[in-house]
Amino acid sequence: MDKCYSQDIRCPESDNEPSLFAFSLSDRQGREAFLVELNWLGEPSLFQAVAHVWDSLAEPRKDRCTLMGQLSSAGGAGKQALRRTLQQFLLDGMKLHESFPSRDDYLSIDEWHEAVIGSFAILDEGLFALAANYALILDGQQPQPNLHLATI
Repeated sequence: MDKCYSQDIRCPESDNEPSLFAFSLSDRQGREAFLVELNWLGEPSLFQAVAHVWDSLAEPRKDRCTLMGQLSSAGGAGKQALRRTLQQFLLDGMKLHESFPSRDDYLSIDEWHEAVIGSFAILDEGLFALAANYALILDGQQPQPNLHLATI
């Protein structure tokens, strides 16, 4: 178990929709998987994400979240810093999609399709690197430099 998390909290998943509460945040791999899922669920799941991280944190939660806000350059204090950090992660994730090939750059739809399919691997690689970086931030550790892509 990493230093910031007091317990391994998991809630049962609903059959109807994915739940971020299903992810253990007590280790790096769990935090990375949580962040990748948050990326795909998007901002409508931000409230659930903040609640899960907050409930999983060891005391002093407010101080830990303020540090997350500082490390992510999102700012804020306490739970607001946590929300801003996760929102920053979502913005950085959306920025990755800007590298998709434009249809206008290709003569045929088949050429464009091949380019788009090829860009999925690059997108996945970028998302996993971003999630690994933010997993460090959620554990109160210094992120890797130059992985912030967007600003709030």
